[in-house]
Amino acid sequence: QPVGFPAYLTLKKSIVLDGQKYYTNISDHIRIDGALFNVYRDPGCTQIATNESGVPAQLITDANGNANLAEVFLTGPATVYVKEVASPTGTEINPNVFPVALTQANTAAAPATLGQDVENQIIPVPVKIKKSSVNTVVTKDNRMYSLANAEFTLTYIGAAGDPLNGKSYQLHIDGNGDSEVVSVAPGNYQVSETTAPNGYKAVGSFNWGIFPSTNGVQEIPVADEPIYGTLNSLVNKIVDPMYQTSRPTEGAELTVNYYDNPEPEEKAK
Repeated sequence: QPVGFPAYLTLKKSIVLDGQKYYTNISDHIRIDGALFNVYRDPGCTQIATNESGVPAQLITDANGNANLAEVFLTGPATVYVKEVASPTGTEINPNVFPVALTQANTAAAPATLGQDVENQIIPVPVKIKKSSVNTVVTKDNRMYSLANAEFTLTYIGAAGDPLNGKSYQLHIDGNGDSEVVSVAPGNYQVSETTAPNGYKAVGSFNWGIFPSTNGVQEIPVADEPIYGTLNSLVNKIVDPMYQTSRPTEGAELTVNYYDNPEPEEKAK
């Protein structure tokens, strides 16, 4: 029976998005609880440490990023190595190995710590806006309409207390109706068209769920209604080219055809 002592350690975990740290569950899709760490006796992480009874030393985080106490049986001061082996929902595993020096002074009341947070990056979701026209019969190849220069804002909308509430991303539309790709935290977003493109009405704001997928870049489809030209007044007379006289147009039916490019006179109606 080896003579030794139990030593204890714990750790603190955080979630990182765009350089900002969070210490709680953000949503059902981004969590901090349930991260699993093994404690090893070697830097190569092949020999798991145990307590005196042979139970593996493991650390599991709670909803505030705090881990339980892990007990390691030692015969003298030693360095152990902590490695994350399972990350919480919506976050990436931290790949680092953290050395921790343990001594007999590290009792359950004074456990050793890593001296730093174990940071987990949120797994981002790549997303873009795909813009189109509601009426391509009118807008296709029509220089009066352009999808370019529309601008959108994606605003995160979570439950009350969600620390990401209000976080926003700006997107800009090119001539093909595509925005740049942005990487966002998974969740629900409000999509707002802040600037409509030439010839179109801005679409009303709407909500859209953006969640992890294996399908690559997720597209948010947005179709704008064209602004149609109005004939403020029709000619109220038809001029007879032979006699250069006018006749009343009451009861007459007129067909108005639009030509984006000048057409030969014989094609006009």
